[in-house]
Amino acid sequence: MIAGLENRVMLAPEQVGLVGIPSFNSVKDLRSLVKSQGWNATEGGKYKLYQWVYDNLWPRLEHRIIGVISAGPPTSGKIAGSTGDYYYPLCLASRDYYTALRLSALYLDPKDKRQGDLLAKFLEGAPAPTPVSGCYANDELPTTALISRYGGWNMALSWPNGPLQGYNLTVLSGIRPALKRYNPEISQDRILATLGRKPVATVWCTDGDNLDYQLDRGFQGGLQWIWEDLQGHRFGWTNNPTLVDLAPLVWNYYVDTRKEVRFVGGYSGAGRRRWIIWNSSPG
Repeated sequence: MIAGLENRVMLAPEQVGLVGIPSFNSVKDLRSLVKSQGWNATEGGKYKLYQWVYDNLWPRLEHRIIGVISAGPPTSGKIAGSTGDYYYPLCLASRDYYTALRLSALYLDPKDKRQGDLLAKFLEGAPAPTPVSGCYANDELPTTALISRYGGWNMALSWPNGPLQGYNLTVLSGIRPALKRYNPEISQDRILATLGRKPVATVWCTDGDNLDYQLDRGFQGGLQWIWEDLQGHRFGWTNNPTLVDLAPLVWNYYVDTRKEVRFVGGYSGAGRRRWIIWNSSPG
């Protein structure tokens, strides 16, 4: 956040003076700020840090997007269900985009009352509808529930356990080709068929609300929804609405290469739905 506001480059202390690193006329050593403010890796220390951000940086930061991003261990919290000291990693790939846009870089737990109330203050100060870039510690449900009360929605740009998510956005968002228009084919016969009493099945993927899956051309987990493999089939491909603005080149790629596949607009809702078959028959 400070790097964005003051046009600085982020370096670890060990990097200063290395071969290839230039000399800087102005260096801001955050270790002295941390010491003077009494910040540490405890929940109380984390709250003090983001309260300081709200008081000192938030008035100058960009308000149109609220940035939520994993701060890395140990303040990122332990990965749920893991044994040993396994923490949510530092989100690396999207940091340049946060810096370039002068976004907030928050990591507040909505389940904790003090932290949730502080996150609500940021939401109250932002113009609705407000895209929020991610969630805390994979807590999509409580994060989405909180931000939706303030007219916000989750754009799923950076995820706590995805250190390389949201990559190259400063480049992809800077390439501004003429946008290709998607004209959905609407079959009246198929729509009217759903009004009968026979079962109607639709096949679609829901995780397209996650921008990283759009940049990777699919969800490569257990379901293996890969864009190229679905061509030629009647399939609903969910797109994150921010793709048009953040990576118009990628949007054009989908429009140009689709065969039979239809698009579905997807916002990150209250939990990731796992259903791929929907039965519309009565009962």
